[in-house]
Amino acid sequence: MKKIISSIFLLLSVTIYAQTEDVVATAGGVNDVYYDFETQSKTAVARSTWDIGLTTDPQGASIIINENGGVELYLYGADTSAWSTLDTAGMKWTKIYNSETTWASGAFANQGTNHPDYGWGVYNST
Repeated sequence: MKKIISSIFLLLSVTIYAQTEDVVATAGGVNDVYYDFETQSKTAVARSTWDIGLTTDPQGASIIINENGGVELYLYGADTSAWSTLDTAGMKWTKIYNSETTWASGAFANQGTNHPDYGWGVYNST
């Protein structure tokens, strides 16, 4: 009986180790690496190739920015009719960041108060 139990544990440990997959990011962090569990494939994408990302969650409306790629977002608190004379020299606007813990609260969305205010706009269901 002890041999059978030992054999089962040995077989399970070999099986568990056979399921590992290494995902290695490049030195200097110039690439993002994505892993597809369905196809068990990995894809490296240059970090500089995107600026904003949109959520695919049907219950969400988050928009993230590529902070690691140098994208910055600021909250412009003045009247939007003044955009034609917008001057960024000496600006003192609040810098907005993505959430550190969830993609559901991207930089564009983290100023919202909740549904229907998503930060980047207020959803109108009519």
